[in-house]
Amino acid sequence: MQIAFDLGNLVQWVVLEAALVLPLAAIVAVASKGQFLKILANRSLSGLGRISYGAYLFHLPVWAVLFALSARFGVGDFFSRGPLTMLVAGSLSVLTALVSWIMVERPVMAWSKRLTSRLAAA
Repeated sequence: MQIAFDLGNLVQWVVLEAALVLPLAAIVAVASKGQFLKILANRSLSGLGRISYGAYLFHLPVWAVLFALSARFGVGDFFSRGPLTMLVAGSLSVLTALVSWIMVERPVMAWSKRLTSRLAAA
């Protein structure tokens, strides 16, 4: 099975993602104190920040799998589904990142901390 990617469609998605992310980055940069800082200190947002790199790493494979599955089962063009598609793919990316953080990253960080404390004591 061969899956062809439309470069024009890819460019549209990159522009859309940039249009969503850049204003948020600007808001965070400008509002580094005050009420907005209290919102950013929220426990849920802080947890999302812990797994954000994992979500970044996993979002493309999740999209690729969903795209391949939709092509395989004849659901249609996955990328033309709109906001619901983004919600499903985004949620699966965050869930995958959370599982990765719990099952891989946290144990490796704990192991690393134990190893460095042993090396420092020796």
